[in-house]
Amino acid sequence: MNKSLKNTLFGLGMLVACLPYACKLPYITTAWKQSPLDSHDWIFLLMGFVTLGITLFGIRRKEVHHDWTGLLLMAVFAIMYVIGLIKDIHAISIMAGVLIAASATCLFWGWECFIILLPAFVVFCLSVTSTSYWITYLLSPIGLKSLPVKIFLMVVAIVIAIIQYRVHFIPKKQSTIFVCVLCFAVLFVGLQKEAHIKSAAFIPDFSSGMFKNAKGYALDPTPGDLQFFEGSKKLEKYTFGTDDSVIGILGIELGTNVHQIHPPTHCLRTQGTTILSEKLQTVEFRFAQITITEINYLNTSNNPMLCWYWYSSPQFSTPSLISFRRHWNPKHEWHSYQITTPIYSNDLSKARERLKVFLGDVAEENSSKASKEAQQPSN
Repeated sequence: MNKSLKNTLFGLGMLVACLPYACKLPYITTAWKQSPLDSHDWIFLLMGFVTLGITLFGIRRKEVHHDWTGLLLMAVFAIMYVIGLIKDIHAISIMAGVLIAASATCLFWGWECFIILLPAFVVFCLSVTSTSYWITYLLSPIGLKSLPVKIFLMVVAIVIAIIQYRVHFIPKKQSTIFVCVLCFAVLFVGLQKEAHIKSAAFIPDFSSGMFKNAKGYALDPTPGDLQFFEGSKKLEKYTFGTDDSVIGILGIELGTNVHQIHPPTHCLRTQGTTILSEKLQTVEFRFAQITITEINYLNTSNNPMLCWYWYSSPQFSTPSLISFRRHWNPKHEWHSYQITTPIYSNDLSKARERLKVFLGDVAEENSSKASKEAQQPSN
C-alpha cells in the first residue's frame, strides 16, 4: 500500500477512535463548571496534550506498523464504553473513551509506539470526571486527597515520557497485559464486597414531627437544594431537638436521573468541610438491623459533626454508593437519607447513641402507625 495512503487511513482511523471520547465532551465540560471536585480536571486534559506532544517526538522516527493486539484492546474497551452507557455511569464510559483512543495507537502504529505514547493517555485518564471522588474514597483509610495524588501521578507520567524520549524502554507485551489484568482483577475483587452490601429496608417517615423526646419541624428546601437535587421526586428537610442536642434530616426520593444523587462526602467536601473518617456501621433497632455509612467531619466553623447515611428501596437498604449504583433502576423506588448531629466534647459514642435512639424511636412510631392503618377496615 502506498505510504501516503496508509498514513491517511491510519489518521482517519485515529479520528474515528477518538469519537467515543469526543461524544462525552459536553458532559465533561459541564461537570468541570458545576462540580467543585472536578473543576481542576481541565488542567490534566491540557497537560495530557503537552505530554502527548513530548511522546510524539519520541515516535517520529519509528517505523509504524499495525498490531492486532490493539484491535483486541479496542474491543474490550468498547464493551466497557457500552456498559458505562447502559448503566449510565459517565466515568466508566469516559475512561473507556480514552482507552479506546490509546488502543488505536497500538492497532495503527504498533506496540512500541503505544508504550511510548502511554504516559500521555495516563494523564488524559486523570481528567476523567469523578476520578477525584473515587481516588479520595479509595485512599481515605490513609488520609490522602485526590488532587495531590493526581498531580504526583501526572508528574511521574511526564518524567517517564521525557525518559522515553531519550531512552526507549519497551516492556514485553505479554508481561504488560498480564500486570494490567492482574491490577484490574485485584481492584474488582476488592470492590465486590462493598458492591453486595445489603440490610433491611428502612424508609422512615419524619413528617409527624414528634418521636418521644424528639420534637421537630419541616424546613423549606433552599434554592441551592432544589438546584442540586433537581429531578428528584421528593425533597424533605427536618430539624429535631432532643434533650441535649439537635438532629438534621435530609431525605430524598430519587427521580429518574441518578446523577442528581451525590455521596454525602462529595457534597460535604464541596462545602469546604474536612472529612475525618468514613466507615460502615451496623445499627440495631427493635424492629430491624441496618448498615449505614458513618462520616465524622469538621464543618465550616470547625465544629465536629457526625453524619449517618444510607440508600433504601422497599426491598432492602445499602450504605454503599457502589451497591446502590449496581442495583439502581429508574423504574424502581429509591430513597436517600442523611441524618446529622453535633459531637460535643469529642464524645463520638454519645453522638452515635443519640442518632441510634432517635432512629429507633422513628422506626417504632412508623411501625405502630403502619399496624394501626393495617387494622382499620377498608371502605
